[in-house]
Amino acid sequence: IKVDEEFNEAVKTKDRATLERVLADDLSWVARGDRLNKAQVIADIVSENLHFKALTHDSILIKMFGDTAVMTGHSTSILEYKGKLFTAPRLFTSVYMNLNGQWQMVAHQVTDLDPEKK
Repeated sequence: IKVDEEFNEAVKTKDRATLERVLADDLSWVARGDRLNKAQVIADIVSENLHFKALTHDSILIKMFGDTAVMTGHSTSILEYKGKLFTAPRLFTSVYMNLNGQWQMVAHQVTDLDPEKK
């Protein structure tokens, strides 16, 4: 949970150093029709290609499998990605692994929901 909070804060503040530390080198990020690697995600965040106007998550559930944590949740975040505004609610999955003594995000998947299902 702490590392996910650090990641969310780094997204808001565009903190490249924290993003580099928290995202695994082999990151797989799937959202809004794109599949991105670590460098692409960081570039999108720091360049304003991905800009959160509001970052709100709820219904967080975390399941542990040894050195792997699977986090699922619901997002009502409002974001702009490559000039397009996204306001529909989403479900997300983030997978964190303890790699060399440090928790890092190895995968992130976002599924847009029908706006009527808020």
